[in-house]
This record gives sequence, C-alpha cells and structure tokens, in this order.
Amino acid sequence: MVILVYLQDILQLMNVIFTDDALRELYETGRTKDGRYKKLARNQRFIDAYIQVINLMLSTEVTSDLKMFSYLHYEQLNTVRRVRSE
Repeated sequence: MVILVYLQDILQLMNVIFTDDALRELYETGRTKDGRYKKLARNQRFIDAYIQVINLMLSTEVTSDLKMFSYLHYEQLNTVRRVRSE
C-alpha cells in the first residue's frame, strides 16, 4: 500500500510513504525479492508504469490534483490512518 501525505514545505511536493517494503524496493530498484511481487517485477512495462505513477504522485502539490488522472482511481479516505514511523 502506498500512502500520500501532503507536506507544507518550501517545495510543496507530495511525500509518498510506502507501508510495504517490497513496494518501496520495487520502486527504487525495479526488482524485489518478495514472492508476492516477483511475477510483476518480471514485467518491465508494469514496472515502468508503476514508477511513472509514483513519480506523478510525487510531483503533485495537493491530493486534489490527483483527481485529474482518472486512471489512478483516486479516492479520499474517510478515516485517518496511523502511519508507522520509519
């Protein structure tokens, strides 16, 4: 799962928090040792699209901008989730 957090700083960019280390590894290296995502890691088109979507999330200033991209299927959570500290 990927969680978006809006940070108000000088750059006003989105902060993406990975709650699954395998997804972080997949984003950073394009590979993972986790068996759940091994098949997906072999598909280079999927990896490129995944990285492109994460980069798109990082480049937006506010979460409402994500609604413009219908393929993201963005919806706002009604509850506040606790994010584990890293």
